[in-house]
Amino acid sequence: MQRVPPEEVAPAPCILCGAREHEPLFYRRDGENWVTPEPPEAVPGVPVYRIVRCRGCGLAFVSPLPAREELAGLYDEPYFTTGAYPGNVHTGGMEGHADVLASPRLRRRAREEHRGTLRQIEAVWRAQRPREAPPRLLDVGCGAGFLLDAAREWGWAVQGVELSPFAAERAQRDLGLPVVQGELAEAQFPEGRFDIVVMRELLEHVLDPLSLLKEARRVLREDGLLFVQVPNDLEGVRMRLWRRVWWMIPPLHLFYFRRETLRALLERAGFRVARWGTWGSLGLDLWMVWTARWPALRYTGREAVWLGWGKRLLRRGLQWALGPADAFLERRLLHTELQAFAVPRA
Repeated sequence: MQRVPPEEVAPAPCILCGAREHEPLFYRRDGENWVTPEPPEAVPGVPVYRIVRCRGCGLAFVSPLPAREELAGLYDEPYFTTGAYPGNVHTGGMEGHADVLASPRLRRRAREEHRGTLRQIEAVWRAQRPREAPPRLLDVGCGAGFLLDAAREWGWAVQGVELSPFAAERAQRDLGLPVVQGELAEAQFPEGRFDIVVMRELLEHVLDPLSLLKEARRVLREDGLLFVQVPNDLEGVRMRLWRRVWWMIPPLHLFYFRRETLRALLERAGFRVARWGTWGSLGLDLWMVWTARWPALRYTGREAVWLGWGKRLLRRGLQWALGPADAFLERRLLHTELQAFAVPRA
């Protein structure tokens, strides 16, 4: 996407309310963690993206949105690999999916961490259906399949959908998971097929989140559960603490939600929110900011053993020390990730 001066951008209608009047929110220069109210100085070959907030409903999004063809190559192998975005807080995920798949130790850790998400989902599910058999779970945007792997270990029936050919193939080959490569609508699942549909870190990436949610409503049973998790960029603590470095990363993240806009989107798709939550680790956020600024702090697996252990202990020490702050932020719905547990409306 090329840099487009603000005055030359034709206002696109908001997908939520249809309004065409938007206020500029942030400009973000790719490769550096700059978030400013005005366009940064132009640098040849470096694109600048504009994010706007709809004056009608408050939904924030990239304007103009990229073409579908521009997104096709973004989620190949580099996206799932550590260090894919030098100088950016987003470095390919925690250790990178490709690195996790290659390490039995990291795979065990990923399985355990995803059990935490499953416990959250199961608690809400069992409150609705305490005597049900293990649920049929669909993970949309499943990546390399770590959540599905943990759910399968619990005896759940699992199915994944993943746009990235690289991630879908690795989930199938390395973990033996049933994953359809492509978009959810292309999978053509029968109506009411699943008990639980999960969309973690997905809605902010897609060009039409409303259509995606409507398809999720179609494949979910009438008394099913939808779990949505998106970055809490506009209300969460990390934007308040690190406004200049966090987290606007177009063209990867296209939409930016608050509770009000996510609720409105879910309601338009045929859901009602049964419960809100947030999740995060202030220590991990701080560590990610540090490693973006000082890449030598990142654990690569290629440094001396004592140095690698030192880096991991420092990261875990930060997480432990800031644990009480995490509990407070989660209760106030101010943490890093915004979570919505939604059920179909009658």
